[in-house]
Amino acid sequence: MKILFISDIHYGKDTNYSGEDYINSFGSQFENFSEKIRSLILEHDLTINLGDLIYNINQENDLILFKKAISLLGKNKPIKHVLGNHDFRNLNKAQLIKIIGEIKTYYSFDFGNYHHIVLDSFQNSKIWAGGIDNKQILWLKEDLDKTNLSALIYSHYPLDNQSLDDNYYFKNKPQRAFCENKEEVRSILESSNKVLAVFSGHLHFYNQETINGILYTTVPSFSENDGHGKPKAECLSVDLENNKISILIKKLN
Repeated sequence: MKILFISDIHYGKDTNYSGEDYINSFGSQFENFSEKIRSLILEHDLTINLGDLIYNINQENDLILFKKAISLLGKNKPIKHVLGNHDFRNLNKAQLIKIIGEIKTYYSFDFGNYHHIVLDSFQNSKIWAGGIDNKQILWLKEDLDKTNLSALIYSHYPLDNQSLDDNYYFKNKPQRAFCENKEEVRSILESSNKVLAVFSGHLHFYNQETINGILYTTVPSFSENDGHGKPKAECLSVDLENNKISILIKKLN
């Protein structure tokens, strides 16, 4: 099975970091890549959008942008959506789950002989605090207990321990970088003996590490600056065969 991961598109406008002239995110250019993205989606069995699909402006604008961004991804192959902090900034959960066609912001499904779990790692807060609430923790335990398949976890906020030393967004704001209760969540994943890997976004830069036998991968932001005034236009192509995972960075620029 082949899965395509795309994250942190921030569709809508270009944004600067901390008022600097250096533009860090090129969300306005997402449309320029839509044809290439749709072509790449067709090469995969499943696509996972890991959140921050839009750059938030106001409720009316965000609603239009979110619907349009999803339409740009196409409908010819299965696409599942993880919701990110920017998606939630002006839109509520009821609006978002209606658009993505789910009953809740966290859910699971079986596909390609694997069990897939989408987590809602955004707390009801405007200060970016990430975490998995108690109700969802109980659901996660029960959901993993019920499946007999190997599992993959998808969360906007990372659950790993990666260094933030080179991350200009989060090195001085580590409290905004991860799920607050990541150790608790990791313990549940490890205890199940079913989880192969966790895929996250939010931190914008590719990272991979293994913790107690589980692979944790941060998918790079699609719209992050390539250092030459253009979006990096990166996503991940993941091959799964007999519980073995192979990851390739796809560059569309």
